[in-house]
Amino acid sequence: MKYTWLAGLLVLVVLTSGCTSEPKATPQPTQPAPTQTIVATPEVTATAQPGATQTLTAQPGATTTLTAQAVSVEIKNFQFNPATLNIAKGTTVTWTQEDSVQHTVTATSGENFDSGNLNQGQTFSYTFNEVGTVVYGCTNHPTMSGTIIVT
Repeated sequence: MKYTWLAGLLVLVVLTSGCTSEPKATPQPTQPAPTQTIVATPEVTATAQPGATQTLTAQPGATTTLTAQAVSVEIKNFQFNPATLNIAKGTTVTWTQEDSVQHTVTATSGENFDSGNLNQGQTFSYTFNEVGTVVYGCTNHPTMSGTIIVT
């Protein structure tokens, strides 16, 4: 009787210890997680007042990489807007003439470009491939000037 009771207890222990008729899962070899590369291109929309300076500032701890891109300058009310740009080498700047009188976009130092006379609605583009500061203006209106800082 002792042996019957002991055998029953042993069967009960075996059944409750996880021995079942279901097959055990075979561990699969682990594979490294896929690598994802994200390239972030900041998108900035700004409206500057005539004669204002446009500067982009990164948050503390942020990494900022200047990349070549397209930047626009508006010629309106006898002013270049924005009047000062900070850009990366290789950036193309496009000026759009919005006034009803002719204007030019002419480098006065740092580079050598001249749009010639631009009528209302016309554009002029120039790609800045040299690091430095470029001052430009309108030959028709000497009080008009702008600055491009290329890094």
